[in-house]
Amino acid sequence: MPVEQFSSNGELCLNYLSQLRGPPHLITLAYYSIPISLVYFVRKRRDLPFHWMFIMFGAFILGCGTSHMMEVWTIWHGTYRLAGIVKLITAGLSVSTAVALVPLMPKALALPSPARLAAANRELEQEARAREQAEEEQRRSFKQLRALAARMQTAREEERARVAREIHDELGQALTAIKIDLAALLPNVLADPGPTLQRRQTVFRLLDEAIHSVRKIATDLRPGVLDDLGLVAAIEWAVDEFQARTGIESYVSLPEADLALDAQSATALFRILQEALTNVARHARATRVTVRLAQEHGNLSLEVRDNGEGIREEQLAGRSLGVLGMRERAILLGGEFSIGSTPKNGTTVTVRIPDANTMQSGACR
Repeated sequence: MPVEQFSSNGELCLNYLSQLRGPPHLITLAYYSIPISLVYFVRKRRDLPFHWMFIMFGAFILGCGTSHMMEVWTIWHGTYRLAGIVKLITAGLSVSTAVALVPLMPKALALPSPARLAAANRELEQEARAREQAEEEQRRSFKQLRALAARMQTAREEERARVAREIHDELGQALTAIKIDLAALLPNVLADPGPTLQRRQTVFRLLDEAIHSVRKIATDLRPGVLDDLGLVAAIEWAVDEFQARTGIESYVSLPEADLALDAQSATALFRILQEALTNVARHARATRVTVRLAQEHGNLSLEVRDNGEGIREEQLAGRSLGVLGMRERAILLGGEFSIGSTPKNGTTVTVRIPDANTMQSGACR
C-alpha cells in the first residue's frame, strides 16, 4: 500500500477522533463523580459497616476514569509513559479491591436485610409498647397498694384506739374497783402487824402495778392526749415522757396554737416522732434531743435532731431503725422524709407534709 494512503488514513482517524472529544470528557466526568458521591455518602453515614471498602471502590473508579482520560490524551500528545504509570496504579487499586472484597463478602451477606431490620424495628416497637403498658399497670398497682396501705394504716390506728379505750376503761376500772373493794373488806388488817398485813400490802402493790401497766399499755396503743388535746400537746407530752424515761436532755419548739389537722396526718406525725425518739434512745447514745414542729412554705415540718453518734450509710440503706415505716407514713400523706447524718455528728430526721389548711386557704383566695 502506498505511503500516501497511510497518511490519508491517519488523517481520517484523527479527524474522526477530533469529532469525539466531547463523549470521552463526559465519561471521565462521570467516572470522577462516582468517587465524590461515595466519599460524601461515607462521611454522612459514620455508622456504615465496611466503610473503607467504599473508599477503595472510589479510588479504583477514580483510577479507571484517569486511565480513560489518559488514553484520549495520549492519542494527541503521545505521553505513553505517563499513561502506563496511571494504568499500573489503576491495576494495583483494582487488584487490592478485588482481594479485599473476597473475605468481606460473607460478612456483607450476613448483614440484615432492610426487611429484617424493619421486622426487628416492629418487634422493638411492640416490646416498647408492651413495656409501657406493663409500667403503667405497675404504677396503677403501686397506687392501689398505697391506697390499701393507707386504709390498713387507718384501720390499724382505729383498732388500736378501740383496744386502748377498752383496756383503759374496762380493765383499768375493774382493777381500780377491786382495789377499792379490797380496802373496804379488810379495814382491820392495818391493826395486825403480822403476815396478814404484809400480804395485804403485797396485794395492793401488785394491784397498783397492774393498774399502772394497764394505763401504760393503753397509752402506748393510743395516747389519749392526741385525741383529746391535739398534736401539739401530744408532742410535748411525748418529749416529756422521753426525757423522764431516758434522762436525755430534750427541747421542743412548737407552734403557739394547736394545728387543725385531720386524724390521719396527726397520727402519722406522732408515730414518726415516737419512732425517731425510740431510735435515739436505742442507738444514738445522745445527750441532747431537739424536736421542732413548724409551718413552712405551705408545708408542715417535723424535725427531730440529736447530738449522738450518727447513722452509718449501711444502716440508712437497710431496713433497720424503722426507717421504712417512717418513710412510708410520710409518703402516704403525700409528703417527704429524709435523714441527714454523719458519724459522730448526730442525726436529723425531717418530715414534710402538705399543710391542708394552707392549701385550702390558698384555694379560697
